[in-house]
Amino acid sequence: METKKEIKVLLFGGKKEEERNKEIVSLVNNPKLIDTGCNNTLREFFSLINLCNILITSDTLALHIALALKKKVIALFGPTSPNEIEMYGLGKKIVSPKKCVVCYNRYCNEKPDCMQLISPKMIYYKIIKFSSLK
Repeated sequence: METKKEIKVLLFGGKKEEERNKEIVSLVNNPKLIDTGCNNTLREFFSLINLCNILITSDTLALHIALALKKKVIALFGPTSPNEIEMYGLGKKIVSPKKCVVCYNRYCNEKPDCMQLISPKMIYYKIIKFSSLK
């Protein structure tokens, strides 16, 4: 008999994401969504990422930490190049379908921007394909 897995979601962010994360937690209002805080030390950040079975992240420090810790990763790419990141068999990439990807711009005036074109549904299907979650 197959049983459902207990899934918890850890929400990460830096100092700039503190308000965004508070808003997400209040909107979701589910005890399975855990805000890890936005002021963690590097050691704490590594430890929190090490708790993850799968990390979903853009091309950030979290991606590189997860790969170093040999964690499964789903990496989202828009303004940075997916070709420059080796996943070492640990992850899958989702590349924005926007034509102007790999521009390396920190800010974009286009609406929707490349990262907004990566839908939650795209991420969900990648998780299902990549994991044993059902």
